[in-house]
Amino acid sequence: MQENVEAPTSKTVEVQILEDIEVPILENAVLNLEDAVTLETPNENDALIDSGERGDPDPTEQSTPTPPPEATVSVPPKEWIDDRLQEFEASVSGRIDDQLKKFEMSISGQLEDRLQKFKASISEQIDDRVLEHEVSKLQPFKECCDKIFDSAMQFAGVTKQLVDQHQARLADLSTGLWEEAGEREKCAQHTAALEGITSDLKKDLERVHTTIDRVSVLEKTNETLVAEENADAAALEADALIAKRVQDELNAEASKDKEAPRSSQLTEAEVEAERIRRAETLYPGYAEKVASQAAEDAARLERQKRGLEEFSEANKKKKKAAASDSEPKKRKRPAPKKVRIVEMLNEISDPVATGTSQQTDPVEDEVEEQLRYPPMMNMLQTISVFTIFMNIVHIGWYVDALPKITYVAKDGTGEFSTIGEAINAIPNYVKFRTYIKIKPGIYMENIVVPKSKTRLTLLGSGIYKTIVSGSRSNKTGFATDKTPTADIIGDGFVAKQITFENTAGPSNNQAVALKSEAEFSAFYRCRFLGFQDTLYAKSGKQFYRECEIHGTVDFIMGNAAVVFQNCEILVGRSLPGKPNVITAQDRDHPTSLTGTVFHNCTFKASRELQPVLTSFKTYLGRPWKVYSRVVIMQSYIDNLIDPKGWLAWDPTSRLDKLYYGEYGNKGPGAVTTGRVTWPGRILLNTTTQASPFTVRNFIQGHTWIPDHVPYHLDLI
Repeated sequence: MQENVEAPTSKTVEVQILEDIEVPILENAVLNLEDAVTLETPNENDALIDSGERGDPDPTEQSTPTPPPEATVSVPPKEWIDDRLQEFEASVSGRIDDQLKKFEMSISGQLEDRLQKFKASISEQIDDRVLEHEVSKLQPFKECCDKIFDSAMQFAGVTKQLVDQHQARLADLSTGLWEEAGEREKCAQHTAALEGITSDLKKDLERVHTTIDRVSVLEKTNETLVAEENADAAALEADALIAKRVQDELNAEASKDKEAPRSSQLTEAEVEAERIRRAETLYPGYAEKVASQAAEDAARLERQKRGLEEFSEANKKKKKAAASDSEPKKRKRPAPKKVRIVEMLNEISDPVATGTSQQTDPVEDEVEEQLRYPPMMNMLQTISVFTIFMNIVHIGWYVDALPKITYVAKDGTGEFSTIGEAINAIPNYVKFRTYIKIKPGIYMENIVVPKSKTRLTLLGSGIYKTIVSGSRSNKTGFATDKTPTADIIGDGFVAKQITFENTAGPSNNQAVALKSEAEFSAFYRCRFLGFQDTLYAKSGKQFYRECEIHGTVDFIMGNAAVVFQNCEILVGRSLPGKPNVITAQDRDHPTSLTGTVFHNCTFKASRELQPVLTSFKTYLGRPWKVYSRVVIMQSYIDNLIDPKGWLAWDPTSRLDKLYYGEYGNKGPGAVTTGRVTWPGRILLNTTTQASPFTVRNFIQGHTWIPDHVPYHLDLI
């Protein structure tokens, strides 16, 4: 074990110095006092007591005073000692003060000498004490002290550096803040100045953007008008051919009729009446159609004439205003009028004044030129009457092309509270698309889009917000065609973000949620809920994108040319003992260009079926008619499908004429090794075999699917 070496403390050193200096001085003072004062009975104990009261060091100090010599005389009584002490104190008080003053004067020099001696002696003592111990025992202590000292020095250095850095940063920040404050003040002043300067420029920029938007709209409208003009020219040419053929037939018939009087014998009115009669006989209703069209054209021509007159008056006023003002000013543009395209053309020609320049720019010169020579007036002087008539017709078409949106809200905040009322209110056989926006709610109604309601779009608020619900079923007395919650017949129908459901239940047999026999119908992000016969794609070309279809038995049926793309097919829980069948396609002729195609779809069990999946068999489809055709390609088929894949309608069904194809599918249910071996069950191995069933080739979707409905034209 290492010995503890006690180092001398400052207090110990101080006591030792006082001891070495004070004791001899006091001894000399006592001797002098003894010589000066004669005591009756000198006693060594009195000197010891007096010395102890004044000069003895503190009992806690390390130095031990020299014990007094043993007394050889007897101790006097206490009273005598007290008396002697009092006499002694009274006699020597003055002398002690003198001696103390002398002591204070001489102590300073002696202290310095003693300190020098103490330093020398303590150094020697420390060296001796160190040499007395082994260096190895003190080495850990020394290393520890060195480490502590080094750490303290490093800490002090790092602290000093940090303090210096922080002081420098504070100084920089202080300078930067003052500079930033000055810059901000300058920026605020500049901003205030610029706000006043740029206010007019902002307004002009907004007018420029508005003008550009209107120009783009007019460009698109012009393209449409050109296409319509070409179509009208073709129609006029066809009408001319028909008229010529009618004339030829009338002439031929007149030449054959020998009993009829010669044309020279008839008046001009009689000849015209006879021609009209014969034309009415050959083409019933053609004369009324021509007369009606002529009346409409005359009315439109009159409206256009009034519009041109108003335009001419407005240009005259503008010309006068421009001539009266020495400096061109901003003209307040009237609100856009969709009814007259001439006024819209006039609006986009308005000048954009800068508000700051005092010189006339090229745009203003062009405006002045237009004010002097109105473009429409020049056009009236140079174009033919037929061109004016075609422009009038195009203006009417442009007005009809403007979007018409009708709002339906169950809470009464829309124009109608039911979807059926809104459908009945829209015009018949429109040339351009109309829209019905359906706000959130459950609409308990059976809607019908008749043949006359063409180009209709139903816009929902989301498949979980806008729900059209019905409950008709075959078991409750309705034929299958009369059970649909939504019956779509009008061509060009589109539905987005809507749920169509039939809540009749699995025990009520056929219950259709949606039936579509419209040509060119499309459904985007819709949901169809039901059990048996949920979705009846009866006829026409149809397209379904990103839709959910729920059902149990034959829940995708019909004889349409239909493509389901990126859709989710969810099979529900059928009645006990009955299998689940997804498709029932009823193509009935080998030349029919119809069939059901699933492209990049997902087939899986619903939440109701998953717990009892092993208790029900599920098949991809069964042939409703002899030439049934279903193709599944590039889709994911889960483990709910029976290995056979397909099911016969009944034991007597012919299975050699159907066409059931599978191409590039994935998933546990896509394995084809256990499939049925019918002649019509075909495994498509190449893209050449699968390409005829794409959106491009099977339904020619690129020619009619609306732009706002995405689609893949070819295989993925």
